[in-house]
Amino acid sequence: MQAAGIMIGTSPGKFSPKLSYTREQSIVTILRAYNNANEPPEEEDGTPNWWGEYAGEEYAIRINNFNGTSFRFEIYRLRDEKTVYDGVAALDPDDDYAAMYGELYFYLDGDDCVIDIFTTEGSKWAYLRGRYERID
Repeated sequence: MQAAGIMIGTSPGKFSPKLSYTREQSIVTILRAYNNANEPPEEEDGTPNWWGEYAGEEYAIRINNFNGTSFRFEIYRLRDEKTVYDGVAALDPDDDYAAMYGELYFYLDGDDCVIDIFTTEGSKWAYLRGRYERID
């Protein structure tokens, strides 16, 4: 919590867990936790940055809450922004540029600017296959 900047203490270098916790402190903590979960982290270890929004011809992918081993995604139609599929994809333990959710396989390419989606030919999600380029 401290390393993420969510709870930083009552003064520089001091954390006081036995003091009462005010409403204001609660609000600030909740806002910091929310912002921490919805903003891309600093990538210092060479891990690819999956965060962002990527668009294909008919559909787009919104990715957030990337934590180094998984990410939350939403796939939606561009014409009306209706969500058609969402979930939490897990990164391949042997390849940080590959992730999987059910029958969908994600591959991050092009300096983290393109996502390719693969699935089997007979999958009900086959229409989502293709290349999605970062738009944000």
